[in-house]
Amino acid sequence: MIGDNEIDVLLGERDVTFRIGSAQVTTRLIEGDFPNYEQLIPSGYPNTLTVARDALAAAVNRVRLVGQGRDTAPIRLAMNADGLELSAVAQDVGEAHETVEASFSGSEMTVAFNSAFLLDGIEAAGSAVVRVQTIDPLKPAVLRGHESEEFLYLLMPVRIA
Repeated sequence: MIGDNEIDVLLGERDVTFRIGSAQVTTRLIEGDFPNYEQLIPSGYPNTLTVARDALAAAVNRVRLVGQGRDTAPIRLAMNADGLELSAVAQDVGEAHETVEASFSGSEMTVAFNSAFLLDGIEAAGSAVVRVQTIDPLKPAVLRGHESEEFLYLLMPVRIA
């Protein structure tokens, strides 16, 4: 119950309807089995980047401007013991580079992500500090809130030349 209102739940063969007062929401049910997303998430990550969420979000927003307004423009993250360098390259426009203070443990690497998806994950993390955990540049990475293991955002890398 929400306040003094009851929620009616009507389950059909292919849909479910929720009613509360004069409002009604109907949605289709997923056919088949729910995808096994857990198989995409490795049990361990040898590389961990720890960085302030707001600083990373601001840097991603600045560097992705080179992508000429394309939200899907890839951004490279070069991670090493010195910290993090973000970069983006666009033909006929140029390139952008920005360094962000961060701590990194693991093997030095550069990985690229779709800038919109990366930014969505950063903004969704409810923590002042985030961790980006990787295995290698071609395998899925995860973004987590530093203080909480409950938040997990799966990031698929982008292949770039």
